[in-house]
Order: sequence, then C-alpha cells, then structure tokens
Amino acid sequence: MSEALLLFAPDELWSVQLTRKQKYWIHASLISIGTILVTVGCIETFCFIKEGYHLYTVHGITGLIAMISFIVSLFLGLMANYSQKLSAYARPVMFKFTHNFIGLLGYIIGV
Repeated sequence: MSEALLLFAPDELWSVQLTRKQKYWIHASLISIGTILVTVGCIETFCFIKEGYHLYTVHGITGLIAMISFIVSLFLGLMANYSQKLSAYARPVMFKFTHNFIGLLGYIIGV
C-alpha cells in the first residue's frame, strides 16, 4: 500500500514513464489488493485468535480504525474517480480531498 502512495511522487523512478491515467489505475489496484488483505487479516485476528481479545489493546483498536478508514477511503476513491458524474451532490474537489485525507489518516494510524 505504501508503494501505491509513492506512485505519485515526481521522482519515483519506475512510474516516470507512465501516464497519469495509468498511475491512477495502478494506484487503485494496489490499494484495493492491500485493503482486501488487511481486512482479511484483521477479521482473522479478531475472530479466530481468542475472540474479542484484540479489541482491548491499543494495537488492535488502532488496527481496526485504520482498516475502517482504508475501506472508507476505497469507496471515496471510487467517488473521486466518478466525481464529474456526482457533481450534482458535491464539488469534485471535495471528493478528492476527503479521499486523500481519510486515506492518509488511515495510513498514518496503520503505520
């Protein structure tokens, strides 16, 4: 998931030759795969390793908050992608801002 964020850095060597549209597609693919893996790992940990125990630790609570923010950010990213069609509900820049904010907040909490 970190590489999906670094994809947009101007000095990223492997993505310099990619178009912006290709970068968005790769970003969405990497983040989606990462979110699915994080969610499966959290569900496995919360349910099958002494049920409920992990939710009483700081590590477990921050992991749950990060997982929820990743999932919310995933849907906000879809909304940002189709923001021109959703412009009747909000300005397109607001979809992108909330996607970026929630995504970075989840990443910071998760790390």
